[in-house]
Amino acid sequence: MHANDALSLIHKLVGEQRLSLSLEESQKLYQITGNIPAVIVHAISLLASGYRLQDLSLLLARNTEEFAQLYDYKLQASPLLRANTQA
Repeated sequence: MHANDALSLIHKLVGEQRLSLSLEESQKLYQITGNIPAVIVHAISLLASGYRLQDLSLLLARNTEEFAQLYDYKLQASPLLRANTQA
């Protein structure tokens, strides 16, 4: 996902949750989440639940690698999965 797309997703989700993040905070969230859409969604959910942005690094550090592995696997496997369902 491109940086602009990730920041747009963050902006959209923040608006839906009626949260307030500055551009600088949005960019920090983008960095914390490793630019992984599922992690961005999870992070926004944590913010909406009352967690502070500065606490997300520690909370997400444990899960980001797992999200990244799953996300990377799905990206790599998607052409194979599509070909398999068309056969």
